[in-house]
Amino acid sequence: GSNITGNTCYDNTENGINTISGSTVSSNTCHSNEDSGIKASLHSNIFGNTCYDNTDAGASAANGSTLMGNTCGSNTDTGITAGPGSSVIGNTCRDNTNWGIYILGNNLVDQNTATETTGDPGTNIGGAGGTVYGTNKY
Repeated sequence: GSNITGNTCYDNTENGINTISGSTVSSNTCHSNEDSGIKASLHSNIFGNTCYDNTDAGASAANGSTLMGNTCGSNTDTGITAGPGSSVIGNTCRDNTNWGIYILGNNLVDQNTATETTGDPGTNIGGAGGTVYGTNKY
């Protein structure tokens, strides 16, 4: 995988950052992209990024990934989307349109703050067949 650190990615016609499997994406700012701020493949680590005003998700990661300590706000779809078997820990997601944190399958979802989701369905934490574990504020 790749290591992608300390970038500012904005106004792209697709994703701000798009990774291959096993990548680490940390300390980036991704905003105003036509798709997701960060779109990570399988088994990736997404740490400490700021993603806002993206058309799709702030940060989206496929199966078996870890999303930790990210701030994702004012995205048109979701703040964070996580594939099955992922860990979503200590993130802050505010003012996203459809979902604060959207999970697919069973995931560890702990110590997150997801508030002020505005649209339809307007759910702060939820998903498709996912189970929310741990302590979260929503």
